[in-house]
Order: sequence, then structure tokens, then C-alpha cells
Amino acid sequence: MSIDYKNNKFRFRVAKNGTIYSQTYTTHKNMTEKEIKEKKWPRDVIQAHKDFEVSILRNEIGKKENMLFCNLAQLVLDEHVRPNLRANTESFYITAYNAHILEYFGGIPLNKIDNIDIQKFINHKSKTLKASTVRQIYAILSSTFNKAIDWKYIKENPCRNITLPKVKNKNYAELLSVEEISKLIEAIENEPEMFNVIFTIALYCGLRQGEILGLTIADIDLKNNYIDVNKQYVSHYKNGKVNHEIAKTKTDNSIRKVYMPETVSEILEQYIDKLKILNINPDKQFLFINPKTQVIYDRNAIYRRFLKMAREIELYNITFHDLRHLQATMMINSGVNIVVVAKRLGDTIETVSETYLHSIEKVEKDSVNQLQDFINNKIRTY
Repeated sequence: MSIDYKNNKFRFRVAKNGTIYSQTYTTHKNMTEKEIKEKKWPRDVIQAHKDFEVSILRNEIGKKENMLFCNLAQLVLDEHVRPNLRANTESFYITAYNAHILEYFGGIPLNKIDNIDIQKFINHKSKTLKASTVRQIYAILSSTFNKAIDWKYIKENPCRNITLPKVKNKNYAELLSVEEISKLIEAIENEPEMFNVIFTIALYCGLRQGEILGLTIADIDLKNNYIDVNKQYVSHYKNGKVNHEIAKTKTDNSIRKVYMPETVSEILEQYIDKLKILNINPDKQFLFINPKTQVIYDRNAIYRRFLKMAREIELYNITFHDLRHLQATMMINSGVNIVVVAKRLGDTIETVSETYLHSIEKVEKDSVNQLQDFINNKIRTY
């Protein structure tokens, strides 16, 4: 038997009848380099190792349903998430496991986790986290158990029939007044050129931040007046470091052509003309490069710059991502068909209907009045 330490995790190994059994374990105690070198393990680690050894001697380990959740989580990462999903999705799984799930379920066998345990976990997390965050953690937890079903470790998912906290949708119809929108547009126009272009694309075209930062010169079709959205720039954590890469769009619906208003096409044409043209294929020449680092501009820097600008004009309840929602709301209030709005955003009709419910209801009410006017003024006059 042995205890090995690597990357802030312990691995127990116990041999029985020629079979090596292993288990990972995480402690919350901070260890010094001296303790690690001399293998002076914390008490909870030593106790967990003893418990693991006893379980093997009692033949409690080795049955699929007795697998510990921490081992299932590692399997899901190694055999499902990393081979099949995007790097930023892997980052979501790792964060959810390490920050929330493993401390609660890590040392529990799968057959000991019931619906009530999941409900208690959700209720506990709901006390300190936003409803949307709790739902994201739940989705990863449920997905993990679904893989356990696929691999025949368990028969049922204990995440079924769980009451989740309700997310209070933002009323984008009331996000800004007409006067505040005018003030926002004026502030954007006065920003330095690169930020002006980024913010304008978000407001008038509804692109996501990653989609904007992933744009190359080749993606801007000034002749036909559209932006070709076909990739995104993402950031994710791996091995304790932030990594950046060009990745696929968020969904298949996100691959789209977004036609530009005149305002956008004009500033993009001017901006591209001023770029220092290097001997680079237009497919590889990204639009928004940090002149100091010569890499694509940092997402957080864009976010902070927008907040700074918004606060200077006393708009405290709007974020960069809200520009996308503001564009959709203005289109819906202008009477644009919801199918067109969904296509432009790269979303499904269902998502748009749920997100912009308030605006759609207003348009629907106005349309009823238009119907009545049509009947009164056109039909009854005959």
C-alpha cells in the first residue's frame, strides 16, 4: 500500500490478491514543501487511506456501484469531457468539481448518493451563490451521473426531480431609457477607435464578446455588407493557468452571417484601412490585437473598459454583454420578426422568446391594437 502526492491530490494504492486498487483524495489543509518532501501527511489523509484499505479488505471496493464519486468525476473528465468537449467546457467541469462538488460528494460511494442528498446540496449552495450559478453546477453534477448510467455504474440518476432555484430574468425592455441609450451611443462614439469598433459591433450587430474578438479581416465582407461569424476567442483555466484559443462557436446556430447597419460598415472599413497590414493571410489577421503584446485583446480588459465608460455616464446597471440584449430588444420593439432576431443572435427561437418575454408581450399588445384599428378603419368601412 502507498500514498502518493501530485498536483494537490493524493492517490492511494492498495494491493489485494494480485489486484491494485487506487483512489484519489483531496485535502483542504495547506501543506508546506517540507511536509511534502518528508511525507508528513495530514491526519485526514492518513484516515482516508486507512478507510480505503479496510473497504478493500471487506470486499466493499471493486463493485461498480461502490465507486467513489471522486473517481467517477476523474473518469468523466478523462474519458468524456477531454476527448469530446471544448477546452472551456472542460474548465467549467474542473471548476465545478474542485470548488463545489467534490468537497460535498467526493468521498461518498455512488450507491450512497440519493435524491435527498442532491437536494440538500442544491439548497446549501443556493444560500451563497446566484441561482444561475447553482443551476450550472447542477447541470454538471447531473451530466456526471448520466455518464455513470451510460457506463453501467448505476441504474438511476439521483439528480432527477430536484427543485432548483428560480432565475429572475432581467427585464431588458426596461434596461435603459431612450435618453440613456442615446447617452450610451454618444459615449461609445467618443471611445478610442478600437473600443469604439468593438462596442459598436456588439450594440448594432449583437455579437458575443468572444465572437467579436475572434474576427479576422476575411470575416468582414464590406462588398455584401455582412460579418461572417464562424469561430470565437475563448479563455479557460488549465493546469492552474489561463489559456486562450480560437474555438468553435458556442452552438451550431451561432455560425451565421450578420448583416451590418451602415454605421457599422463605415467604421469597420475605416478601421481595417488603418490597420498595419502585414504579410499575413487575411484569415489569420485578427482585427483586435493588443499593440503591446501582439496577441488578441484580453476579454477582461474589454469588460473593464466598458464598465469604466458606463460609470462615467452614470449607467451602473449595464454590462458589455447587455449590449447584445439591448440590440435584440430594440429590434423586437421595432417590430422585427422574432425568427429574424433569433437568427441574427445565433440563438434558438425558444431562447429568444424566454429572454425577451417582456418586449415580445409589449409588441403583441400593440399588434392587437393594430388589428382592431385595421378592422375599424378598413373592414367596417365597407
